[in-house]
Amino acid sequence: MSWIEYIVANLCPSIGGFPTFCEDRDELLQLPEVRSALEARGMTLHYWDGTPDSLSLWLDLAPDDRPLVIVEPDYPKHLIESRLKNHLLESISIQQIFSKFHANVVKELPKENWDELFNLHQEERAHRTPEETAVLISRAFYGADPLFLTFGNGWPELLHRVAASGRVFPITVARTLLERVESPPYLPKEDAVEVLTEHAVARSRVTALLHSNKEFATAAKISLGTGPGKVSDGGKDYSSKPSINWLGQWEAVSKSPTQVLKFALEYGAYASTGDVGEDDRHQMSQVFLEWLRQNYSYAMTSSSPEILKLHTLVRQLDQESADQPLLIVVVDALGVESWYAISAIWRDLIGYKAAHVRGAFAILPTITTLSRRAFFEGKMPSQFGPGEHSQEFERRAWKARFGEDGGYFTPSDSVKLDHAFARKTKRIVIVDTFWDSMGHAILPQADSISAAARRWCVSTPLTGILKSALDNGYKVVITADHGQIACTGSGRPNFGSLPEHRHKRAIVFQNDALLQSYASHGITDFRPYGLGQNEYVMFARELESFDLPGVQGVSHGGLTIEEAIVPVVEVTR
Repeated sequence: MSWIEYIVANLCPSIGGFPTFCEDRDELLQLPEVRSALEARGMTLHYWDGTPDSLSLWLDLAPDDRPLVIVEPDYPKHLIESRLKNHLLESISIQQIFSKFHANVVKELPKENWDELFNLHQEERAHRTPEETAVLISRAFYGADPLFLTFGNGWPELLHRVAASGRVFPITVARTLLERVESPPYLPKEDAVEVLTEHAVARSRVTALLHSNKEFATAAKISLGTGPGKVSDGGKDYSSKPSINWLGQWEAVSKSPTQVLKFALEYGAYASTGDVGEDDRHQMSQVFLEWLRQNYSYAMTSSSPEILKLHTLVRQLDQESADQPLLIVVVDALGVESWYAISAIWRDLIGYKAAHVRGAFAILPTITTLSRRAFFEGKMPSQFGPGEHSQEFERRAWKARFGEDGGYFTPSDSVKLDHAFARKTKRIVIVDTFWDSMGHAILPQADSISAAARRWCVSTPLTGILKSALDNGYKVVITADHGQIACTGSGRPNFGSLPEHRHKRAIVFQNDALLQSYASHGITDFRPYGLGQNEYVMFARELESFDLPGVQGVSHGGLTIEEAIVPVVEVTR
């Protein structure tokens, strides 16, 4: 239902022969598109002047007459009650249509966005404050999430987009955004509102910054994909590649898990520069699902060292490193596409000369509590020990494996890491969750995974940490627990606390009967190898998510190449 259909449904009576008097505080009935919709349902618009005599116009009406009479809020409605036996008294307003959002903020949003906002409103559970309404609109319609603006190149990309498109912010949205985040040093807060709300000002300021501010110009090139981020590992230039028949390629490689892993690397490299279209992604999601049905269990139980999988990866890297100290960086949700988007930027920032990239199979479903736990525990989910997954659980598992030779850190543990490097701690792991947080805030209609990854990679403290590790003679390997993909909501099943889950491409049920009761919502006829005894999964179809209908986002949990195959990258000097 659109917001106009909502008005028609609330104001148009099912039978005619009597008038409907309506207060129109926001002058919605003056809009041509609203009037046309009402007239199409047989209603005719009239105005009441507030006098008792003029009410006689609506005393005797034909059975099919449906007059809609606009009245002012201060008119004496008691006259209507006393003079007309059959009538309706109604009102319509922005606050009534968007009752969970703040009306003053909604008023500033262009009406061409109201249908999408109305769909969001229908699925909302809680009422939003003015500030929360403004932030929701900022994210959903202008691609500006406060979290994004606190990382790397969020501001340059946003300013460039406003200047290029002319799509300026509503004043309240701009002000609220600037209350939530700091403006960059090259844009004083007192100027930022005007830049975000006036196209001419934005265009002038961005043009000036590109010529006068090196920090802004460099960041803008990276975030827009016009800088070094276009170049991938090994000196291969992926910026101007011919189109590829991915389905044809797939037929040639799908007989071998090792070839599938290599295929995923090339596919991800092309995707990182926007050279894999949505149709290709849909087609590949279909054929990859069928491949998983037939081959996933074999891939995850194979003893071949060429078939990397997350639950045996630590053991294999430990053996490959022998006596050399090893640093493994696990970046939550860093898929192959994201890796190739950042690889050349990191090469420049960190100073490595080469990157040997392999692919590894993640755990299905591709959610952190299973896939990252499998990495640390070294087992498939069906073999997990007791206890819930957490970063403290990971820390204990790492300590249990390597004892005094092991160290578990986050990117913020810079001092502790310096000590660990100085002591030559033999087996160090770092877990980064910031990229996953950014990924879940991406709005595909205004952003991309690759562009967001380029912003993240220039701001994360991992760059300095990796440089220091190489300086200290460590073997450095970068990997992930799963990838991610842009997806569109198909609806939220009324189950549990799903809306609180950040992964929206899979739901884990405790028994098969409950799973089958929701079978119409997704894929329930594939139970991946290695799941626990009481774990039954419903996967989202293709590029869909269990989110509000039509809402675009980035998530994981599903069965695509982008989610199920992760990079394993050794960088060397």
